Amino acid sequence: MGLCQGVLPQGGRCEAVGTEVDHIRPGDDHSLENLQLLCAWCHRQKTQAESSRARAFKRPPPTSIPRTKREATPDPW
Repeated sequence: MGLCQGVLPQGGRCEAVGTEVDHIRPGDDHSLENLQLLCAWCHRQKTQAESSRARAFKRPPPTSIPRTKREATPDPW
């Protein structure tokens, strides 16, 4: 085991024991250069921040088609 490689909000390094492996850059790159050791707290903080950023860039749902622009529904009778 090693020390957590996380950076604290105050700017210093976390000195807790690292217990979780994290991807530095999101994606499918599982090389050692893209992995870091974090404690559970730092990993949770990083994951929450990434999730918040991803939600901010999410596209809005498609708007509904106005009734006047819709195709006519065929009469079933």
